[in-house]
Amino acid sequence: GLPITISGPEAKKYTYQGRKESNAILTTSETIINDNPSFQCIINEQTYNKPIYILDRENRLNGKEKIFSIHPDIHIFYNTAKDISQFRSLPSHANLIPIQLKNEQLDLNEVLKKIGQDGIHQLWVEAGARLLHQMLKHHLINQFILYQSPKKLNLAEKGKLAFIDPYDLNYIR
Repeated sequence: GLPITISGPEAKKYTYQGRKESNAILTTSETIINDNPSFQCIINEQTYNKPIYILDRENRLNGKEKIFSIHPDIHIFYNTAKDISQFRSLPSHANLIPIQLKNEQLDLNEVLKKIGQDGIHQLWVEAGARLLHQMLKHHLINQFILYQSPKKLNLAEKGKLAFIDPYDLNYIR
């Protein structure tokens, strides 16, 4: 479907600034497939494209997503236990990185280690509640920002939203 803006201009400006100040962006195939984002950063009419790291636990990306035509520096962490035949249609600039599963998830410690080996030390994460939950659970976040949308999308009814109660973050130290 068409993109839906669910936050205001202040959140958009803050997001662009955060993208610009970071070394790279981390997201998930779920975010790419559901939202088809560009992850561009436009400030004062200048566009900044950062390296993009994508977690693809189900090996679902096929190269038709918008991001592949915009960003020249894309890294896909994929599940070694799943078929990768659909990756044949990915553009040549997409770097495939095999990652083992740990508790049915891509091993985030291994992912972050590999990102760090690329010289990335300030990572901007734009993804859904599942990744946020895993990163909080494993103490992998220094700072996070939750945007509260003035629009209600009823995504929970459609099975698109994993719920995290922001007031129940007892596992954070």
